[in-house]
Amino acid sequence: MRLGGMAFLHGDPVPGNVIRTPAGPVLIDWQCPAVGSPIHDIGMLLSPAMHVVNGARPPGPAEETQALAAYGDAEVAATYRTLAPILAWRMAAYCTWKAARGDRSYEAGLEAELRRLKRLRDQDQATHSGRT
Repeated sequence: MRLGGMAFLHGDPVPGNVIRTPAGPVLIDWQCPAVGSPIHDIGMLLSPAMHVVNGARPPGPAEETQALAAYGDAEVAATYRTLAPILAWRMAAYCTWKAARGDRSYEAGLEAELRRLKRLRDQDQATHSGRT
């Protein structure tokens, strides 16, 4: 598993920080830049909670596949898919923490992450149901 090497990260690539331009989507609000694995930005970009909290529809499997293909690194995409449940659990914990501190929008974000975790579990079970 390769975490994608070091990359310049936006740090907060949520729907509210993406604008559409004639040349394509552009990230704005560069307050949290970092250097690290691109898995961090990809995980945030594809997080159902971050979409819901920002008033957007969570990405489905087709949009996730499209985003990973657009990233253009099959090995990073494979690593992301392996780590997706861990990233979803991390985001679910963050949503729980935010909701416990009074930010009610994160309750819906938590539910979105839990639905994704169920989908990932069901996919994993279907994939491995033929193994003994």
